[in-house]
Amino acid sequence: MSFSYVINTEEIPVPADFKRISGHLNEYTKAMINTEEDAEKAKSKMTIPLGAESRVTSANVHNIFRFLEVYKENDKDAYEADLDMLEKNSEEKRINTLPAWAKDFFDGIEKEELFTTMNAANYLIVRPFVRYSTLYVARKIEDMSVVEMRVYLNSPADFSEEEWNELKREPCWNELMRKEGLIPESEAVLATEAQ
Repeated sequence: MSFSYVINTEEIPVPADFKRISGHLNEYTKAMINTEEDAEKAKSKMTIPLGAESRVTSANVHNIFRFLEVYKENDKDAYEADLDMLEKNSEEKRINTLPAWAKDFFDGIEKEELFTTMNAANYLIVRPFVRYSTLYVARKIEDMSVVEMRVYLNSPADFSEEEWNELKREPCWNELMRKEGLIPESEAVLATEAQ
């Protein structure tokens, strides 16, 4: 059985193992085979469109496929266990240590592309990619300040400019924000003078 994803008219052949590791493809093919009058025809070739609403790009799909190849090369036993996870409906294993091969792989992907690929892997339900990439990001941000984390994660501030200025005028909040590096020392004077 061969499968392809179609993204903006580009047809991307899907590796044979991928149906067993992608919850999206697994469910899609089950539904297609069950509704196709000629089951053999349905099994022979499946082209699966990924529309704009999925926000999955061909670069994302290629990154996921490359990751799975690297995963298989470096930890064949864990890879095989992940292949069986969907079929056996077994619980996902947790990982606490990021292997060097995974770190090297994710280090080779530009941050914005990594984040969009993580979203694509989540959409396609590729649990190994999600599991290793989220641990990679967690390890990247664990020693960052709040400001550095916000920048790295492209996360906007929780407060409007007006709310932020109001908080800075409150001495206890001002002191806490200065200690956490959220506001510069120069703004401490403004808070003291505002009293």
